[in-house]
Amino acid sequence: PNAGLFRPEPAECYLMEALRGAGYRTQAASNHDGTYDNFAAIISEHGRADPQLPVTDLPPALLNFDASAIYSDRAVLGRWWSGRLSEPAPRAALYYNSVSLHQGAYKSGQAPAWGNVERVRRYSEHARDSFRELEGFFEELRASGRPVVVFFVGEHGAALRGSRIQ
Repeated sequence: PNAGLFRPEPAECYLMEALRGAGYRTQAASNHDGTYDNFAAIISEHGRADPQLPVTDLPPALLNFDASAIYSDRAVLGRWWSGRLSEPAPRAALYYNSVSLHQGAYKSGQAPAWGNVERVRRYSEHARDSFRELEGFFEELRASGRPVVVFFVGEHGAALRGSRIQ
């Protein structure tokens, strides 16, 4: 149940803590400000992630259903990677959250698309853009010659169907 996500668990259940214990420099970032539903604070408190890296000085790529900015995945990840390359830590881990494919995402000058046909068309467009940005970032990681592992976990998106609460 959703409430179970907020129950304390043994320390070994927390990925970021385990990585810190193994000598990783951990960080967290999102392509949004993390204020909706207190997301950034919840991830820090209940997921034991680091405070979010600042992104609000980047130009918005999209807007979220509440008209807050959604920043380019490439810009946010690129900023983190540039900082990572300049720091001495031998190992690093980033927890990254993207809402680019959330149902409420829309471009400036548009309104959120809640109807099925428009929602699917926009999702397709946003998915192409987001995957192109992520592929560019992954290519930059490959080109660095550093050993890298990326875990990509999809939650749900605008054109996907899940349970009634999604």
